[in-house]
Amino acid sequence: DSWASQSNGNVDWPVSRVDWCDAWAYCTWSGGHICGLVGGAPEQMNDYNNATTNEWYRACTDGGTLLYPYGNSYDPNACNGMDAALGTKAEVGSLAGCEGGVAGLFDMSGNVFEWTSACAEADNTPDETEECRYRGGSYFSPSNTLRCSVNATRPRNYRNTNTGIRCCYP
Repeated sequence: DSWASQSNGNVDWPVSRVDWCDAWAYCTWSGGHICGLVGGAPEQMNDYNNATTNEWYRACTDGGTLLYPYGNSYDPNACNGMDAALGTKAEVGSLAGCEGGVAGLFDMSGNVFEWTSACAEADNTPDETEECRYRGGSYFSPSNTLRCSVNATRPRNYRNTNTGIRCCYP
């Protein structure tokens, strides 16, 4: 499916069904990068919950002060996860309770997973099957996957309706 067919041309819907390489290419094209280390360098697989160095985690936790982008207690209706029972992705920002860890930033938890820059480069592993990190959970994620601290991975070539893009900009 193309982006246009997924969203009916609405630019306020999250782009999904993109693999890690698609996310990297789009973010680079748009003048940004897949979120990694503060300053734009790629993150390492073991550096994912450090609010001083990790862009995505810093943004989600408001500098390391929150467990979820909206606070420290799970709210089943704040973001588009399994408990919200929408069953599909939703327009970005349509759940007002899912704003934060930075004012004006929406859907760091739920809606669609977001690729980050970390990939585990392993000897004798084809590039397309290397495990890369994605974060934030999605519309069918249970509560324990929607915390900012969750470290999930999929192969670099993984595509799904619940996996999308968030770019970071200098």
